[in-house]
Amino acid sequence: MALAPTPIRDLFRRAMQAQNNGKADLARELYGQILKANPKLPEVHYQLGRLEMGLERPRQALRHLKTARKIKSDEPVIWTTMMDAYLALKDRQSAKVLLAESKKGRLPFRVVQELENKLKTENREGVGQLGSIDKAVFEHAAALYQSGKAAEAENAAKAMLAGAPNVAPALALLGAAQATQGKSDEAKNAYRKAIAVDPNYVEAHAQFGQLLMHLDEKTEARKHLEVALSKAPKSAEANRHLGLLEASERAFAKAVPLLAAAQKQFPNDARLLIALSNSQRETGELKQARLTIEHALDHCPISADILRTQGSVLAELDENEAALNCFKKAHDMAPDDIAILNALTWHHQLMGNFEETSALSMELFERGHMDGGLYRRYVTGHKATANDPLAQAMQDAFETGREVEGTREPMAFALAKVKEDLKDHSAAFKFLQEGNDGLRERYPVAAENFMRPAELSEKAFERGLPDLPTTTPKLNPAPLFVCGMPRSGTTLVEQIVASHSLVTAGGELGHMNTALIDPLALRDAANNPLQLSDLTAALSKANKKYQSKAPDTPFVTDKGITTFMFTGLIRHLLPDSRIIVVRRDPRDNCLSMYKNMFVEGTHRYTTDLETLAKTYLSYLETLDYWRKATPGAFHEIRYEDLIGNPEEKARELIAECGLDWEDRCLEFYKNASKVKTLSVYQVRQPIYSSSVGAWKNFESELKPLIDILDKGGALEGW
Repeated sequence: MALAPTPIRDLFRRAMQAQNNGKADLARELYGQILKANPKLPEVHYQLGRLEMGLERPRQALRHLKTARKIKSDEPVIWTTMMDAYLALKDRQSAKVLLAESKKGRLPFRVVQELENKLKTENREGVGQLGSIDKAVFEHAAALYQSGKAAEAENAAKAMLAGAPNVAPALALLGAAQATQGKSDEAKNAYRKAIAVDPNYVEAHAQFGQLLMHLDEKTEARKHLEVALSKAPKSAEANRHLGLLEASERAFAKAVPLLAAAQKQFPNDARLLIALSNSQRETGELKQARLTIEHALDHCPISADILRTQGSVLAELDENEAALNCFKKAHDMAPDDIAILNALTWHHQLMGNFEETSALSMELFERGHMDGGLYRRYVTGHKATANDPLAQAMQDAFETGREVEGTREPMAFALAKVKEDLKDHSAAFKFLQEGNDGLRERYPVAAENFMRPAELSEKAFERGLPDLPTTTPKLNPAPLFVCGMPRSGTTLVEQIVASHSLVTAGGELGHMNTALIDPLALRDAANNPLQLSDLTAALSKANKKYQSKAPDTPFVTDKGITTFMFTGLIRHLLPDSRIIVVRRDPRDNCLSMYKNMFVEGTHRYTTDLETLAKTYLSYLETLDYWRKATPGAFHEIRYEDLIGNPEEKARELIAECGLDWEDRCLEFYKNASKVKTLSVYQVRQPIYSSSVGAWKNFESELKPLIDILDKGGALEGW
């Protein structure tokens, strides 16, 4: 079931995300908008049916499923879900008709078999069938396993199977008992046989998925856990293990609803609570993340992992000293835990405690922990010197492939920085190429459309925006937007502004951008203008988040760098808004982006010089569009001007924000707020100019990029 144009694919992805996060109403609305644009998409009808089944509304599900089958009659999953719906309604007559129709179509034989099995056993919920095995005998064997007597449970399961070899629950019990004893291959065979006997037996899929996760066979584990959950959406075990799997794969938005569902049955499971809190933190649900980990502290034995998780949540809430205390306690409890020491090291760096960062980093390296990410962090605050034994050890580890798994790219960027410090620019660029090539292989550039929000915003602006009522409340605190391309100097500008006594440093919030992107995609898919309800909802959503971030000051900085894409919309919503766009010599700006790693999977365009140059030109085109469409909507400042004449330009900057001058704004490097960007070391120093003109050291290597920038007019005036 394929989807076509990009806007529909984007909208479908958002609908699926909403559905997976338990936001049924939003998902239903998004799917509905897609169907208005194209009513003949079977995948959308199927997902609506699946959504209704998850809400235990089989009658409503059938309406969508029948439409999906009419459009695409050879899709197996539509037939199996329809069978589940009929069984949920106890409509065996319709189920029999469905089975008869399946035999006349082009469905694979295995699908017809599955439909027959569902109808025969009515095993929609995936409950195991004991067949000829006496229930009391089975329960005795299960009790042996649950009491820790795995070997005895294995023997009991084998005895049952001797007389009834094709009973799925007995086979699954055998697998569980063997897995507990470390007999992994035998356990896998038992589970596979159980699933072959009864493909709908949820417990076998869930337990097998758990075993496969333990064996780090995540691809197959996911398959079985998803099957278990599709057949029994309320299965606590399936939700728990799939949630843990999603969290381990950093799919935090998917993990949250799964783990939250499992917590209802396992309220005091420490591993689950840690994963849930971490996932909530990663998805921005900071208050809930705090409540979750505090519940763990109150109801589970205190462990180093719980304390580390609490520290991570407090760090996100900017309770830095409390977070540091948690990390220290965790380290005291588990001094040999590399992950905890790593977290402690990183938090010291975020707080600007560079001496502690250096000492802890060296401790990790001396333990042989050749972590490229940690080394990259280390070299950020250290200027390399010739014959540095640590640098040589890291390069040896890199060249022999002994770096910590998954950290090769950051190691390459770290070594590039070392070589640049030593003025060996040719060697530095080779490491940069290797790092970017590796990232591009893992995260293909073609999969990203960085400027897409700008396109949506401009189209919405041209369709016309509804006027807001005069009674529309203003945002409180008022956001001061700082934006531009990455590595253009936005962090420096934000730190100057945020050092003012009336301003809280927000960092890369992007709350207005996030609030607008869904309605933009939604209306664009149907070629409709934004509605007044879209705008008021976006304002309300953003206001709540700004209030949560800065409850005690009238202003908060929002360094969502893509804000420039939404300029006209933000100006319409907030006529008094202050938007600062930071510009930098395009050659230095692009080089700095190419030299730095971003959050994995983001800013993919920076890993390819040609794509980077073209994206930069698109950025300039967007600025030019909003200059003409909304004159005076934003204030531009050049990084080089700020570096060359800091006090004059800083005063202009503060005035542009509507604030009175305070001398502390030039002492931003003394600001105690945490800095979470690539500029973490630089912003702890007074203003410096060493990065101006750095592109000249790589002029020959950057020629393809420079030629594109020059041809596109980007270098005029620089």
